[in-house]
Amino acid sequence: MLYYNWNGPRAYVGCGLVLIIVGLVLLMPIIGWFIKALGWGALVLGLILLVLGILAWAFGPRDRGT
Repeated sequence: MLYYNWNGPRAYVGCGLVLIIVGLVLLMPIIGWFIKALGWGALVLGLILLVLGILAWAFGPRDRGT
């Protein structure tokens, strides 16, 4: 049986990458300034989540059993 662990730093890394991709798509020049603002926000939030996820994965406790 497959078991997916959606908790922990891997979830932050995945969400961060998705938000970076969504942010880059929203920054296309055809879309207006409001959508660009949403894109920049998603890009910044994605980068923050990515960095936090990597830091939690690198420096977190090692006894999780994953």
